[in-house]
Amino acid sequence: MKNIFRRIASMLAVAVVATMSLVACSEEEVAEPNRLAAPEVDVVYRSESFDVTWKAVDGADGYVYSLNGAEEQTTTATSVKFAGLKYGSANTLKIKAVDSSKAYADSEWKTVSLTLNTAFKLGAIELAVSGQTESSFVVSWNAAEGAEYYEVALGNGAAEKVNGLQKEFTGLTEGVYTVKVRPATSDADYAPAAWVSINAKTQESIADELAANSYLIEEAGAYVFAPFKGNSGEAVENIAGVGLLWQDTPGLITEAGLVDGKVRFVVAEGVYGNAVVYAYGAGGNEEILWSWHVWVPEQQVESLPMITGFNVMNMNLGATTAAAADINAFGLCYQWGRKDPFTGSPTLSGTTATLAKPIYNIDGEEGEFDAVMTPQSVEFAIANPATFISPYGVDYADWCSTSDDALWGNPDGNYREQGSLKYYNLGEKSMYDPCPAGWRVPPIMAFSKFTSTGAAVMGNYASTAVADRNGDGVVDTNDYNCGYYMTLSGTTTTFFPAASRWYGAYAALYGSVVGHSGVYWSNSVYKSSIASQAESKQATACLNFMSPAYAGTCFVSAMGGGARSDASSVRCVADKE
Repeated sequence: MKNIFRRIASMLAVAVVATMSLVACSEEEVAEPNRLAAPEVDVVYRSESFDVTWKAVDGADGYVYSLNGAEEQTTTATSVKFAGLKYGSANTLKIKAVDSSKAYADSEWKTVSLTLNTAFKLGAIELAVSGQTESSFVVSWNAAEGAEYYEVALGNGAAEKVNGLQKEFTGLTEGVYTVKVRPATSDADYAPAAWVSINAKTQESIADELAANSYLIEEAGAYVFAPFKGNSGEAVENIAGVGLLWQDTPGLITEAGLVDGKVRFVVAEGVYGNAVVYAYGAGGNEEILWSWHVWVPEQQVESLPMITGFNVMNMNLGATTAAAADINAFGLCYQWGRKDPFTGSPTLSGTTATLAKPIYNIDGEEGEFDAVMTPQSVEFAIANPATFISPYGVDYADWCSTSDDALWGNPDGNYREQGSLKYYNLGEKSMYDPCPAGWRVPPIMAFSKFTSTGAAVMGNYASTAVADRNGDGVVDTNDYNCGYYMTLSGTTTTFFPAASRWYGAYAALYGSVVGHSGVYWSNSVYKSSIASQAESKQATACLNFMSPAYAGTCFVSAMGGGARSDASSVRCVADKE
């Protein structure tokens, strides 16, 4: 009986367990039906809004979403838009598919994270300055795609809404101002544009006491000056107009004209180089009365002390940099005694086929210098500043038909104390001196300590001022790099590039010695056996050096002789020592 009872009890227990299992399975199928697929979303976002779209999920009749943890929202659509957000904000969207009949379980949450840092962008703008006067200027810009208006600010002042493409600023004191402009729109789908800045300078009137044949310009802007003949104080009369004769960098000078009897020119922002502006008479722009060099270097011009008591420029006249082995350090070339320059080499080293750098008119069209193959007068040189004057085929000859030792202000500059390097006459700045105000062509004494004797030195670096620039502790041929660094005094050095010269006898750049020969004019004449034959063959004292490769050894001459018809480099010294 007991065994039968146990068997019946066991059977009942199994039946109960089986029944419970069936009930449990039935309840699980009701509580956990098939799960919906999560929505696959596409997002289009802008600066302050974004749109989310998705394909309908099979079995779903609605969707639940939440942005940045906010209260859950429902929709039966397959898209949703979010607006009024902050540009640059980070956002998290959760969305899931649901079935209100509960035949299907809710889908997993689909999470989308995005930062509103990509948006429609307004078009770019470029700024320009024009219409400068002593108290005003105009800043203009191009139309930016998508812009409804523009925000403009002067310096740190409040931004002003401008509907046009320019803004005139008036009532200013003379100086340089920063103007900021940016395109703008009320459409929140566009990202805020960045500010674009430009330095705008009121027209500067160059003082009469700074009159010279060369004007050193350190900032872009408009300038006016009284038309004097160099530093003479003598005014150029009967001027009918002013124009740009040439520039060696297209776009450097954007305007040149005559305003209230003064020469006016405008230098572009971020452009460096040289130009020559000129005044012409009633006979038209072919009748040149006088001309002036406009020099716009990128590197600041500095004054460096020399052991000889002078202060010398840190770069060549017309150079835009003082850096070694840089074509922009070569500067311009001058026939001795003339005030107007010619361009130098366009390359650091040249050949017999190398021509001088091209020149351009105000429209950027390329031109070239003229040449005349017979000596001419000073008056001809003044009236033809872009014409090279050559005594064709004659070495050590003068471009001037009547030689004038005083053209650069030091006719007796070659005389010195017996047995010393001290020269009696240092000269004065002349009307034809090509250096800017405060500077002049140096007397030969300025270079006299570049060699121990003041004369030429060959094969002995220890007897020269050549500096150790490669840092190996030895002054040798390895210190030559398209020129030499020369020790001026103590540890002060500066680079003298081997810019070559124009060969006067043939009115062409001496291309084969570009990078190998440096010739630097002084204001002093040079009366040696070379020049003693005839007045027309008088030479001029100059600093001269050659590369070791070209000379075969070290060669530096502190007082060489150069032909006046050659066009060579000028390194100005301070006018008042």
